[in-house]
Amino acid sequence: MNRPRMRRSQAVPLILFSGLLIAQAGELNSDNQGGAISSGAAPSDGQTGPAASAAAPPPQGSGGQSGDSGFMHRVGVGVNVSILLGIGIEGAMSLTPKTNVRGGFNFFSYSMTENSSGFSVNGHLHLQSAEALYDWYPFRRVGFHLSPGALVYNGNKVTAGLTTTPGTSFTLSGTSYTSGTGNPVTGVASVDLNDFKIAPMFLLGFGNLVPRSGRHFGVIFDLGAAMIGSPKFALNLAGTACSASGGCVNAATDPTVQANLQSTQNKTNNSISFLKALPVIRIGFGYIF
Repeated sequence: MNRPRMRRSQAVPLILFSGLLIAQAGELNSDNQGGAISSGAAPSDGQTGPAASAAAPPPQGSGGQSGDSGFMHRVGVGVNVSILLGIGIEGAMSLTPKTNVRGGFNFFSYSMTENSSGFSVNGHLHLQSAEALYDWYPFRRVGFHLSPGALVYNGNKVTAGLTTTPGTSFTLSGTSYTSGTGNPVTGVASVDLNDFKIAPMFLLGFGNLVPRSGRHFGVIFDLGAAMIGSPKFALNLAGTACSASGGCVNAATDPTVQANLQSTQNKTNNSISFLKALPVIRIGFGYIF
């Protein structure tokens, strides 16, 4: 039986994620040991035993201040705006004084119409994704964070309907055609930005959706990329296409038209190949409970 293999681009962020978890586990263990040693030390006023413990005031919780003894788990929710991911709704919970878990849902839709190479193009941008992140703040009192994670759902794509007016000219891979009068050429184009349905991502930035200062409002800025895989452009045509020589053919089956379509697809795929690493630039605002 064939076992599924993880792609190398997916494995690297997961290794980084595991390393951060191990580092934080060691940090927590060190903090707990330090707390145990300090709690067993003799009081400065000479009191010992249970009476000293009873006399000592309990630690004051500060909603997650930098002191580990006062750390409290907090939850925050927020909204963000991201280039190439859309509008986001997210939530976060503090795990340790230096780490959070964060998740959210992104969406956006936009339609436009324009003319290109003789076609009237009615395009639609559909952005829809869900993500999970692990925020690590390596420096106390500084909002810098490293955030490995993934788009656990990736449904981002672009679709378009193409139409031509009978008798008008259009171009495919440098070849000119005229749309037939009785059966004008129409088509469907698409760009899939979801080769990886689960897309590894890595972000860094400043700010905290769950600040340790006790405030009820937080701001966070992220910069990074999601590895979505190679985007795929596809174009299909139907109808009657007439060449300059006067011959008319079925655009859906003619070998020459199909060869020009394939050439157009290849050129477009080469030009958008940089989007396999989808840039993420965003700012978010949250409320902390």
